Amino acid sequence: MSFSEFLWGKVPEEWDIKRLDEVSSYISRGKQPKYVEYSEIRTLNQKSIRWFNLQEENFKFQNPEIPVPDKHFIKKNDVVLNSTGVGTVGRALHFDYQPKKLFADSHVTIIRTNKNYLNSRFLMYQLSTREYQSFIENSYLAGSTGQVEFNKSKVMELPILLPSIEEQNKIVEYLYKIDKKIEINNQINKNLEEMTQAIFKQWFLNFEFPNEKGQPYKSCGGEMEESELGMIPKGWHQIELRDIIDVNPKYKLKKGVEYKFVSMKELRGNSSSINLDDVIYKVYKSGGMKFSNGDTLLARITPCLENGKTAYIDFLNEDKIGWGSTEFIVLRMKHRIKHPVSYVIARNDSFRQYAIKHMTGSSGRQRVSRENIENYKLFMPKDLGLLKKFGEFIEPLFNEIRENTQENQKLIGIRDILLPKLMSGEIRVNLETEGKVL
Repeated sequence: MSFSEFLWGKVPEEWDIKRLDEVSSYISRGKQPKYVEYSEIRTLNQKSIRWFNLQEENFKFQNPEIPVPDKHFIKKNDVVLNSTGVGTVGRALHFDYQPKKLFADSHVTIIRTNKNYLNSRFLMYQLSTREYQSFIENSYLAGSTGQVEFNKSKVMELPILLPSIEEQNKIVEYLYKIDKKIEINNQINKNLEEMTQAIFKQWFLNFEFPNEKGQPYKSCGGEMEESELGMIPKGWHQIELRDIIDVNPKYKLKKGVEYKFVSMKELRGNSSSINLDDVIYKVYKSGGMKFSNGDTLLARITPCLENGKTAYIDFLNEDKIGWGSTEFIVLRMKHRIKHPVSYVIARNDSFRQYAIKHMTGSSGRQRVSRENIENYKLFMPKDLGLLKKFGEFIEPLFNEIRENTQENQKLIGIRDILLPKLMSGEIRVNLETEGKVL
């Protein structure tokens, strides 16, 4: 086999190399938005774009009275490329579906490939390799270190390695199967978490917990009595969060030893897990918030608190303890109540609204204090038996979330091994087998 040279070394000689604009039908920056609190027109910004993952909680909303040209709206098979910002520039995402009323803002470049020459998802895979990202960083970015820029003209001239379109399609088919399984697992995890929230609301806010006959208490005639805040089940009383949760529990770390370190960026607004791939080991010196497996991390600073950034710590039995940002509040269940309960409480809308309401400080850097979190009030049976039962009920759901997360880590590992080998031609695909093409 003959070889030619590309960014990562030798590649099959029959593979072509062209500029991106030669194999694309459209390359353009998005439009500067005019935001409102909410509308049906959503704006895709650079914070929303993660590798292989769209974080919709970071969407903003366009003023519907200000029209946006159709060319800026995302279409199926578009590739979007972050074009500004340290740490995010060069990150790309492929849309394998037609999103509803979503346009790119001016910090994002839209790329529409000519499907006869370049499979758009193949483009995303190629851009995602370490070698290509290093190439972009070292060769194509302009501006100061604080605000790097990936100009449209530079995007247009990117060199793209092109196997035949048939081979591109087959490579995409293999990698896409892995991506879809990861996506399915993530959706299952999201559904499981929503289920725990629905059950908590039903039992402890709507008082429809199961009675002795397994029927919903309130609607089946369960006794209610007056309280300061309205009618509650007979025998219940008002407690504070500190009665059931240890807020910022004490842990000891040895100075000079490496522990897993979680920064604010690892917390997601729509998932119980953290971005484990981004978690690093860092030598502990002093300070920081300490936590252990089973703890819940709650972002206490604006805008992270408003975005619902919360995580249930489960390092999948690798480590039992870690540390991180001082902008976390750490929650740990007391009274041998199952640990995931603290996460469910912290993710509940009423708790989050309480925390947001009790933030103090300047408008730019508001925080909720440990004391205010400890003062959060809720109603419970005096023996906490129902709360323990709730914990036992949801524990299998969190176990399933863990299993799906473990499977995703393995799948990501497989994809990370296959991706550079497929992109370089070190592994060639069998073109004789029939497969689905995006």
